Amino acid sequence: MTTRVLTSLFQPATAVVGRLKYAQKFVVVGLVLLVPLGFVATAYVQLQRAQIAFSAKERDGVAMMAPLIRLTATAAQARHESVGNPHDGAASRDLTTAIAAVDAADRRLGKRLAVRAEWQKARALVLAARAGTGSPAERFDAYNAATRELIALIVRVGDESNLTLDPDLDTYYLMDTLQFRLPVLLDTAGHSVDRTSVTGPDMTDAYIDLGLDNGVLTSTREVITRAVRTFAATTADAAARRRTLAGFQTLDQATAALGEVLTTAVKGRQLDGVPVDAADAVRAAAARFATEVAGSLDTLLAVRIDGNASRAFRVEVATALAALLGGYLFGGFYLSVAPPVRRIVGTLHAVAGGDLTRRVSVDTHDELSFIARALNETVAQTEIATNRLALRATHDPLTSLPNRALVMDRLGVALARTARTKKTPDGGSLHRPGPVQADQRHARPRDRRRGAVRGRGPAAHPGTRRRPGRPAGR
Repeated sequence: MTTRVLTSLFQPATAVVGRLKYAQKFVVVGLVLLVPLGFVATAYVQLQRAQIAFSAKERDGVAMMAPLIRLTATAAQARHESVGNPHDGAASRDLTTAIAAVDAADRRLGKRLAVRAEWQKARALVLAARAGTGSPAERFDAYNAATRELIALIVRVGDESNLTLDPDLDTYYLMDTLQFRLPVLLDTAGHSVDRTSVTGPDMTDAYIDLGLDNGVLTSTREVITRAVRTFAATTADAAARRRTLAGFQTLDQATAALGEVLTTAVKGRQLDGVPVDAADAVRAAAARFATEVAGSLDTLLAVRIDGNASRAFRVEVATALAALLGGYLFGGFYLSVAPPVRRIVGTLHAVAGGDLTRRVSVDTHDELSFIARALNETVAQTEIATNRLALRATHDPLTSLPNRALVMDRLGVALARTARTKKTPDGGSLHRPGPVQADQRHARPRDRRRGAVRGRGPAAHPGTRRRPGRPAGR
């Protein structure tokens, strides 16, 4: 039952393959095996290349985002100076360097990330805030507008560079910290302290702003804590883990200290309880931590790109080697089958023509060698049987001497040869007498006693009788 089902199932394939020669069969089977392999390998390599391009664009986003975050930190410091010590000017000078760094990144990546217009808008606001000469409250509002635009630009860079869609857990949380948390932490920390310097007659708004800023700092600190812990638990880069944990510890301590100051000021309703430099430690720690996070994120993205490239290369090499090996084995398979088959066919034709001495030589150890041995044994047995029959037909079975059939056969062969060459067996011609015939014609000695011609018996002289015991002719 199973054999019948398998036969029915493979009947179409058997019919198709049975019409092809061996070379054609190998080509068909090779295409059926190698073409799907090529499609799968090509699809995998294309997927890896797409991941490489995706991660490469993420690296562009990190390269654009890092100077923007430094500019945000510098703008927050410049805001603090503008409302507290406008004559210092140190942060204002640092803004020039920070803006130049973002300009360089924009020339290299702005068009690719489609953020040039947004950068020009944010740049104008930063320059306007630096050039502002109004009251502290007006300068405070100008810098607030500039930092808000910078934070929006940072988010836009993350969206355009695929960072927001990062697929790996460790790099995703680094991205989230760098793109969404640290810019807000930098701005809010400075804003909370600077707000105490620009209070109006109504202190209620100031206390509300301090409470809101303190809430943002607390929630941001909690989110960063979870992100760093998740990153440390999932990343395979030990060096990045150590750097991130060390930088986060410093930032967390500074943020916690600022939160306690703000909480005390709001609860005690004492704005003067907030030191002027209360946010400096947070701002410095956040800027350093942002640089470390950006470096770690870029390193991990580079490692991912190298891994994808390595996997794509291995698949390409493996596919090429598989194709070459398959072609090589198919060639060997063909050469191990086709020549023995031709030799078997040639031997069969020779045997059919009567040559029972032919044998097949096959060096393989497969079914063809079994066929060759069986054929050789069959031809050998046939040769033995044929020789035995020929011997019985031409020799006496008891004495093994040639019988009448063999004599007649040899006589027929000699006559046929004589007819072809016009020569007698002794070399004479059928039309011209030979030397022996000439001697017999001209030299016929007569018998000394009876005068009989040599070679003639008693029938030539009827009256002459031979005595018993004497030779004829005497």
